[in-house]
Amino acid sequence: MTDYPAMHGPSRPDWNCLVCGEPWPCLVRKRQLKELCQCNVRALERYMSEYLRDAHQEIDGQSTAEITERFVGWCSKPLEVWLTQGSKPIDSEAPTSQETSR
Repeated sequence: MTDYPAMHGPSRPDWNCLVCGEPWPCLVRKRQLKELCQCNVRALERYMSEYLRDAHQEIDGQSTAEITERFVGWCSKPLEVWLTQGSKPIDSEAPTSQETSR
């Protein structure tokens, strides 16, 4: 039987990841999308722009510029840049030792 990776999709209207709870798109989903789009930045930006329209209407407490950066600003940045911007390592699917000790 094949194991499929968890779908790190958005929970709406809060726009947090359904799997890890990080602001969506989380680091894991960004990596998945980069691989899926095979580094085609324009295709990735178009795809994320579809989510951006809804996010602008649903996310409270963030400016338009912050939401735009969150959804499409990372698309053209090198992997190393956005890997260091998140709170969890990109390949972290399992809870950290801090999360399991609570």
